[in-house]
Amino acid sequence: MRDLYAIAAGFVRDWKASGIPVSIDYIFHIERHRIKLVRSRAQRMGVRILKHYGYSLNNTYTPYVARRILQNKTEWQGLFELREVKGDN
Repeated sequence: MRDLYAIAAGFVRDWKASGIPVSIDYIFHIERHRIKLVRSRAQRMGVRILKHYGYSLNNTYTPYVARRILQNKTEWQGLFELREVKGDN
């Protein structure tokens, strides 16, 4: 989560200037790329990091992560475009 907050923070200035929200999915893709880089570096050092150790992102949690970030950073309301989540009534 810390990394996702940091990536989102990088978009706040542009969002405030333009009013165009950023995609939480885009932020997930950036973090997935960073995870691949870390895995690659670790593997070159002889360490294998497996997904089942929790070092991966699941798309199921994308809308919940966006809501969690906005819940904790109330000044960022509007940073993400939110849609209704299936099953949440």
